[in-house]
Amino acid sequence: MIFLAQHICCRLLGIDPKTLRRWAALAQIAFLKSPLDARLRCLTPASLQYLATIHDRPLDPSLVPGEIPSSEKLNAPHAEPDPLQEPSASLVHLQQLVETLQLQVSQLALDLLQERRRREEQEQKTRQILLSSQPSASKEASPKDPHMQDPPKPAPSSRKGRPRALIPLIAAQSDGSYLVICPQHGELHIPPDSRQWFTWLDTLSSFRFLGQQGRLSTYRKQGKASWMAYRRLHGHVSQFSLGTTNQLTIAHLEHMASLLQTPAS
Repeated sequence: MIFLAQHICCRLLGIDPKTLRRWAALAQIAFLKSPLDARLRCLTPASLQYLATIHDRPLDPSLVPGEIPSSEKLNAPHAEPDPLQEPSASLVHLQQLVETLQLQVSQLALDLLQERRRREEQEQKTRQILLSSQPSASKEASPKDPHMQDPPKPAPSSRKGRPRALIPLIAAQSDGSYLVICPQHGELHIPPDSRQWFTWLDTLSSFRFLGQQGRLSTYRKQGKASWMAYRRLHGHVSQFSLGTTNQLTIAHLEHMASLLQTPAS
C-alpha cells in the first residue's frame, strides 16, 4: 500500500493542513501512520482522490503515485471502502490508547513512590526530633510545695558534667497512632492499652508522655504501685496522681496531660 504524507496531500490539493483534517473528518477518512516514520500522518492515493473529487479540486493523477480510481467509482453512492483502511485506522487508535494508558500508569506509580519516600523522610525526622528532645525531661524541676511528693532525683554522679540517663518516651503521631521509644532498644511496636502495654509499663520507674492535648512526666517511688504525673509550666509545677499501672491507658494519659497543660490558679 502507498502512503502519502499529510504535507504532500496539502500541496496536491492546494489547501492547508487544518482544511485537510476537516475534509477528512467530514468524509470519515482516518489518517494512517507511515510504516517508515510513525510520526507522519498519511492518506492513501484513493482517499486523496476521493477528497479531490467531492470538493471539486483538480488533481493530476501523474503527480500521485499508485493507482487512482476513476471518477465513476468515486462518485458511486455505495462505494466499497478500502478493506485495509478501516482495520488499520482502528489499530492505530488502539495503539494510541495503549500508549496513553501506559504513560498514565507510569506517572501514577512515580507519584506513589514519591509520596511514600516523603512520608518515610517525615517519620524519620519526627523520630530524630523526639529522641533529641528526651534530655529536656531531666531538666524539669521538682515541685517545691511541701504537700506534694518530690519526684525522684537522679543519683549523684562521680563524674562532673556526666549526662543524665534517658527515660522512655510515648508520643502521639499526626495519624492518631502512638510512638513508643525505649533508650535501650529504640522504637517498640507495642499496641496501646494491650496486655503487652501494661506489662511493659510495669517494668518502668518513669517515662515521658507527649500527647495530642499536652505533655507530662511521670515517676513512681521504688516499691510503690501508684504513679505520679508532674509538669513545670510558666514557673509553676503541677502534680497529680495517675493511679496504678493498670490505669495508665492512653485516654487517661491524654486527660491528665490536658489538665497539666494549664497551670492551676
